[in-house]
Amino acid sequence: MLSFLRPYEWLLFLIGMSLLAVGLWGFGHREFRKGVLEQLGKDKAAALVVQTKGEVITTKVETRYLTRVQVIHDVGATIIKKVPVYVTHEDSSRCVINNGFVQLWNGANKMLLPNTTTAANEGTSSVILSDVASQHAVEAELYHNQTEQLKALQGWVREEQKVYK
Repeated sequence: MLSFLRPYEWLLFLIGMSLLAVGLWGFGHREFRKGVLEQLGKDKAAALVVQTKGEVITTKVETRYLTRVQVIHDVGATIIKKVPVYVTHEDSSRCVINNGFVQLWNGANKMLLPNTTTAANEGTSSVILSDVASQHAVEAELYHNQTEQLKALQGWVREEQKVYK
């Protein structure tokens, strides 16, 4: 087909075809790289949007959580201050708290089964009724703090899931 070409023309033809192939490869490589960089830019922009929305959600949840925890702390402190009003010294002196109750209370707080009841459990403990009321108020405050923390975490997860959908 190209038998009419002279040897140096063949050489020029091969060099031309090689330059054409290298040029086409270079153009394709440049366009591919440009597309990859464009896609990376789009991905970074999308990630930035998600990150910004996540920060807004986190701030909103933290603000709500900290407000609730402060309310719980204030109410708990008020309840503890009011223990002497509701459980007077006279009430504490009239109410006998036996060692069995103290053992059960302490065991329940540690999530341990108490030992079987014995004669030693029947004796009077040094714990007074106002101490029990105060301790219960402290534990109730801790419980409500944990509840609010769990609610905040669940709310945060739900809101974050909406961002990623």
